[in-house]
Amino acid sequence: MTLATAKTDTIILQSNTAIQKGKYEQKGIVDGKNNYAVKGTYEAHWMYLRGEGWRLQRMDTKPTQ
Repeated sequence: MTLATAKTDTIILQSNTAIQKGKYEQKGIVDGKNNYAVKGTYEAHWMYLRGEGWRLQRMDTKPTQ
């Protein structure tokens, strides 16, 4: 089982692109016995494609724990 949350802090829109920054947290169990918990920041780069909508180009994460 995995539980993940994300919170957006900022979104910068520029023409057909956007940069989203925020924080994430994830907790879970590996192989049914080993617990893990990670959290950090993320930066997602989006592009708007006509007729398709927003598409994720790239997403970077940086653990803080």
